Amino acid sequence: MREKVIGFIGLDFDLNGLTFTDFLSQAVKDYITDSLYTGLGNIGADILYSFAVDTFPEGRPEQLNLITFEEGDEFTFTTEEVPDNPTIENGKLPGMLAVNFGDDPKTAKNFVYFTDSRIEDTAIAYYPFDNKPFDIAKATVKSGDTEIYAMRRPLIDVGLLAVTKTTIEKARHTISLTGLQPGTTYYYRIGSVEDGYLSPVYTFKTAPADNAPFEALLISDLQGYTAAEYRQAAKILASVNKVFDLGYDFVIDMGDSVDSSSNIKQYGYYLDIPQAIWANTTMVSTTGNHETKVFEPTDDYVPSSSEVVTSAYNYMVAHHNFSYPSQDTSTGVYYSFDYSGVHFTVLNTNDIEDNKLGEAQYNWLIADLEGADKEYKVVIMHKGPYTKGSHSYDADVEGLRAQLTPVFPQYGVSLVLQGHDHTYTESYYLDEEGKPVNLPATGKQKLTKDKGTLYINLGTLGNKYYDYKDNEDVPVAYGKGLANPTFGKLYFDGKDLYYQGYEYDLASDTIKELNPYGLLTNIIVAGAVVVTVLAAGAFVILREIKIKRAK
Repeated sequence: MREKVIGFIGLDFDLNGLTFTDFLSQAVKDYITDSLYTGLGNIGADILYSFAVDTFPEGRPEQLNLITFEEGDEFTFTTEEVPDNPTIENGKLPGMLAVNFGDDPKTAKNFVYFTDSRIEDTAIAYYPFDNKPFDIAKATVKSGDTEIYAMRRPLIDVGLLAVTKTTIEKARHTISLTGLQPGTTYYYRIGSVEDGYLSPVYTFKTAPADNAPFEALLISDLQGYTAAEYRQAAKILASVNKVFDLGYDFVIDMGDSVDSSSNIKQYGYYLDIPQAIWANTTMVSTTGNHETKVFEPTDDYVPSSSEVVTSAYNYMVAHHNFSYPSQDTSTGVYYSFDYSGVHFTVLNTNDIEDNKLGEAQYNWLIADLEGADKEYKVVIMHKGPYTKGSHSYDADVEGLRAQLTPVFPQYGVSLVLQGHDHTYTESYYLDEEGKPVNLPATGKQKLTKDKGTLYINLGTLGNKYYDYKDNEDVPVAYGKGLANPTFGKLYFDGKDLYYQGYEYDLASDTIKELNPYGLLTNIIVAGAVVVTVLAAGAFVILREIKIKRAK
């Protein structure tokens, strides 16, 4: 019976040791929120709007609509050629386009996009930006690979629930460019050169060869399921340049970009609505818990050929073209890269064994951090050890806290960027025991690179907010519950790395700093350092009392 219910509504419930009544009560509190009401309202509005204006039917565009005429019916026809109007919607132009770093961000760039299954050509036309209109005659044209992927598509989709599904086929196109010039901006158009189905003109940029300044945009947990949510996100993303002096060079996403990764419509919203933004930058993403799903065909699906990819691939990984070491990608992916003077390590916190990172990934992490030769090291993960929300009490989060807290300071990790809990927090700098470290005043947002690790929970760029919940095992210098989307900025000036968090006020369409007085362990006023030390001491005392009581 349980399997039938799960198959019908598309959700699987884990009671986590609770009675069903307690679980239901907690689920109502967590999910029957303002964001749910808004989402359902958006779905209803989209349905009504579709009835009024849709000219392109849902379903497989390659299927013909057959019309039977009865004797005596009147109809008109034309012998004129039907105009070829390529769009993302009809599958001729590249959709769900993502740009990722290649093996070496200084000289390599990867691309992936999807089209109708009948579009076979995969190509990119590119050349160094010259501040003149794009001229394809100047471009180098490089071909890529095309594979047909089977994908599930909802037929009755109400956001959180996809009641019935079918299996469709789409062409997945991948291209890897190598031999690029470091620190260089390139024009490009991508798509089918043979058919003339090319994207608009976009740009990409390679990493610098030396420790040049750069900025990165930090986002997390968009987790939408309606077009309206991603239109709002696109509006915010179009506004964030106000706080970037140089313009951000790439985006770091802490995961849960969609609510259900097996719902291809949600990836369409996420990647297509802001395509003009994503296509002009590079995306670094970690895998969230809403992105663990793998492909499973519906019972009635028959592949169009033996070449179709029908294996149990992870949807999130398929929607990117990451460069990563050999691993099992069924739950997500882990990888690392260098950019200017910073080493970035991206973890997959869905790869859990006994509430800890899986052995293979953990061993890779140690080797990766040990072998990194950059002065700054930054770790990116979805489920974070130090957040103030309901997830801070989850068994796997507590296990990650116990496993990774000693590792990060030991190997010189300055900053850990986290998601999962939709609240905003900045920890103290923590040592190998998770205790606050006393640091000298060095500047407002400047990060340390030799003592202690700072943990930032980015909150959410979406509209689903969690209750801010205290946890004695999580020493936080600054934190708050949310009523607006949040994001962050990393800035490397060629020598030092800086962080600042921001809140986007939906009511006024303005951006303001979070914790405008700066990281409390790094504050420039000498008196504030004393306050920080006292607060850290109080935390240590409370922690020791708790340990003694437990004994």
